[in-house]
Amino acid sequence: MDKIEWSENYSVGVAALDSEHRTLFTMINSLIDEIDGDDRTEDMADLLSDMMRFVCQHFDAEEEYLQSRGYPASVEHTRIHDQFRNLSARFHWQVDGRQLIDDIRTWVIEHITECDREYAVFLAEKSMT
Repeated sequence: MDKIEWSENYSVGVAALDSEHRTLFTMINSLIDEIDGDDRTEDMADLLSDMMRFVCQHFDAEEEYLQSRGYPASVEHTRIHDQFRNLSARFHWQVDGRQLIDDIRTWVIEHITECDREYAVFLAEKSMT
């Protein structure tokens, strides 16, 4: 499975949030290493659990930041985060680890390049006024 490589295309223009996104990429890449490895261990469950804790903390920080900046779609953005939080419940029983990691990887990339990109544009425009 292909790893996620950080590029400026993923940047939202907020250093703290970009740093958290980079950390998330690193965590996903660790899961990919684990699933692609010859000797899978129970570490995958720990890595996944750590990543989900981090994601929830990141979502909370991002939502607070967007609300504090008056982002008009912050409620919708939170709703999208909530969908992922609810989706995470299935992670505990998903049998196909490779599919699980691919689902997470795809969701994160699409979320950053679509939803987060929308607030990046808003914040950039707001800083110009």
